[in-house]
Amino acid sequence: MSERAQRFAALYRREHPVVLVFAIRRCPNGLSQAEDIANDVFLIAWRRLDEIPTDEGEARGWLLATTRNQLRNLVRNEARRGRFLNLFAADVVPVMPPPDAAIIAQNDLASAWQQLSTAEQEVIALTVLDELTSPQAATVLGISAAAYRTRLNRARNALRKAITATE
Repeated sequence: MSERAQRFAALYRREHPVVLVFAIRRCPNGLSQAEDIANDVFLIAWRRLDEIPTDEGEARGWLLATTRNQLRNLVRNEARRGRFLNLFAADVVPVMPPPDAAIIAQNDLASAWQQLSTAEQEVIALTVLDELTSPQAATVLGISAAAYRTRLNRARNALRKAITATE
């Protein structure tokens, strides 16, 4: 096996579970779609292996940034497909209303989480759920580590404010 193939195999074994979990939490259509995204990410990684940092943390950030970009592409494509189908659909499927406010209020954290913007949720999730360091999370978002820490601090403050508002 070539050195390039060995490097890729080690990267895949180490990071595939992380990329898959990252995608599962963000995929609208579940595990199958998340697996497709993860596979696409590693196809890109193989093609661009020389661009991936050799440091494990930086490599993880690169892979998760690529995953995030693939998820954005997925959302854009699904939106386009939806607009296209609406041109030909006789009846539009009704959108489900949001859950009853009383049900959401049963859990203060869940209620507070819903009040956060998508960007605030993403920043907190990168630290808490994905267990990334500030530099790794910053790489995922394409910003500096200092900017990430500022966003994280603001998101945490917004979450605290939302939790106190629901009590």
